[in-house]
Amino acid sequence: MKIFKGIKEKIKPDSNMETIDLNTPTSDSPPTPEKREKTKFDFKKYLHSIRTKLIISFLITTIPIIMLGILSYNSALKSVKGTAADASMESLNQVTKNLQILLTDIENLSDEVYYSNQVQKYIAADSSMAPELESVASDYIKFITNLDKHISSITLLLNNNHVIDSSPEPLNKDAYEKLKNIYHYNVAYELDGESFWVGEHPEIDQQRSGPTEYGLSIIRLLKDISTDEERGLLIIDIKPDAVEEIISDISMGLGAELHLIATDKRDLAFELQGDEMVLLDTKDSTYKLTDKPIFQKISKEQNNSTLFENYQGEEHIIIHSEVSTEKGDTGYILIGLVPTSNFNAAARDIGTNSVIFTLIAITVALCIGFYIAIKISKEINQIVDATNRVADGDLTVTLYSDSQDELGVLTESINKMIERMRNLIKNAANTALKVLEASKTVAATTKQVSDVFREVSSTIQDVSAGSSVQASDSEKGVSRMGDLALKINAVSDSASSIEEYSNETIRLTNNGLNSVIDLENKAKETTNITRTIIADAQELNTHSQSIGKIVKVINVIAEQTNLLALNAAIEASRAGDAGRGFAVVAEEVRKLAEQSAAATREIAVIIKDTQNQTDRVVESAEASDNILQLQNIAVEKTLAVFRNISSSMKELGQKVNQITEGIEEMNNYKDNTITAIHNISAVSQEIAASTQEVSAATEEQLSSIEQLLSYTKELDDAAHSLNDSIQIFKV
Repeated sequence: MKIFKGIKEKIKPDSNMETIDLNTPTSDSPPTPEKREKTKFDFKKYLHSIRTKLIISFLITTIPIIMLGILSYNSALKSVKGTAADASMESLNQVTKNLQILLTDIENLSDEVYYSNQVQKYIAADSSMAPELESVASDYIKFITNLDKHISSITLLLNNNHVIDSSPEPLNKDAYEKLKNIYHYNVAYELDGESFWVGEHPEIDQQRSGPTEYGLSIIRLLKDISTDEERGLLIIDIKPDAVEEIISDISMGLGAELHLIATDKRDLAFELQGDEMVLLDTKDSTYKLTDKPIFQKISKEQNNSTLFENYQGEEHIIIHSEVSTEKGDTGYILIGLVPTSNFNAAARDIGTNSVIFTLIAITVALCIGFYIAIKISKEINQIVDATNRVADGDLTVTLYSDSQDELGVLTESINKMIERMRNLIKNAANTALKVLEASKTVAATTKQVSDVFREVSSTIQDVSAGSSVQASDSEKGVSRMGDLALKINAVSDSASSIEEYSNETIRLTNNGLNSVIDLENKAKETTNITRTIIADAQELNTHSQSIGKIVKVINVIAEQTNLLALNAAIEASRAGDAGRGFAVVAEEVRKLAEQSAAATREIAVIIKDTQNQTDRVVESAEASDNILQLQNIAVEKTLAVFRNISSSMKELGQKVNQITEGIEEMNNYKDNTITAIHNISAVSQEIAASTQEVSAATEEQLSSIEQLLSYTKELDDAAHSLNDSIQIFKV
């Protein structure tokens, strides 16, 4: 009845109904592992949620604002760069014009010096007038140098090994011979009196008495205009201050650089530091522009062009202009490098304002978007959660929403659907309850009747089968009792034979035991004799050693006797005839002593051999003793085995006697058993005939009851299936 109790609990009144408010957040209870897994799964589908789509939609609306800010910043930056580039180019052009004026003045000055009477008279005069005219020409050169503040020095390098020089470090008198084959001289010769500009002339500087400072230099071939003959070189050096004075009046921004580069790549560079232009040391590779790849790009550009390139790790506006005079190109290039950071501030202000307004717009759009998206998403998620619970069978859910839009209508429709499903499940549960109760009653009654008939049928069948089996077994019992009688007789004969064999075995075992005992006694006697031999051999060895010692003493005495006989012979020879008889005696004594020594040596050898043989006898005897000890152990074990065999055989004889007696009793009971079995067989056949008739009638009743029971089981299965389906729902 537990199933019906569960159904009654499922359809209790609506006191357990749960209301889900779509306007309040869901419970903050800790998530179960299943919920965490579900949350993880939902997170994977986050991009497909309505909330994400709404937020993305609001974010898309901010893209035009962002694009407007970027375009405004780029437009302002481009405009500022263009304006700055134009202003810088105008400033550079102004400097170029000023340089053109300066270089034109210097070129005119070179013409003035070239065609002056003082110079022409001097280079055309003969040797008698040369000293006087040289002084006049020298004064003129110095006057011109002092007159123009831009001139560093004017030099006349003549081919008559004379030099007129206004430099404080004049050329050596023999400089012409050393310089007539240099590059600058060859260029001047090719130009045939036309001037050309150079950045520096190191070969000429090396011929001066000391270092000089200059920024520009103009050189031309000096000729006698009356004869058009070559006379030497005219060299005019210009101070670096002349260029600095020209560019000091313009400002291209802090950190801006101006480079005046000659054809020989002499780089005269200035940088605006603070409020003044500072001459840079271009010997330092940091400032020498001609050694940098950017100079190659500038050289390939057209005149008065503008570039935006990275220089010294920072973006610069790069402008350049070629410097020319009325006589033509001077070969000088004026390059300006202006950091764009000087005028990016205005563009940055526009960019900053654009970023601020863009961020404000994005923030407002996101706040509105998040509010709307979260509100809609929250209600939809709660509706989805409620429908999922309904899908899992929980019909106690009731949704609540104060929204007046489509979500409110959807909530009301879902509530009506859940209510109708709840009523349907309640009705189905009541019907299932009644069906289960009826099927239980029928099934129980039918099962009880079926069990009774089955037990009766089984009992009758058992009785019938038992009777038949009993009759059959009785007949088989008679036959088997005959076989058993034959086997009992055979066992009786075998038991008699076993008794005879066991008696013979006991006799043989006793004989073997006596033999082993004799063997043990003999082995012990042999062991004692062997130990006696070992003791005697050891004692013999001891006596041999004593004899050896005595022989050694005898040998020593013989040696002493021999020595005394020798001494006596010596004394007898000293005594002469009186001691001759004593000498004969001494000789005999000596011979006896030698014979005694020889005999003792032979005895020592014999004793040693005897000792060796004695040692070998002792070793053999000891080995025999060890073997005899092992033999004694084996004999003792054999004796123990024979004693165990003898004891076991005695017990076997007793058991054989008992078997023989039992077989005789079995023969007595056999005949009585056969008679009883014949009687049982006759009665069993009569019982079997009666039980077969009763069993046939019982089988017919049992078949009808089992068919009824199968119908009740089908009804019960259907009721349980309906109940299982209803249990899914919580109403």
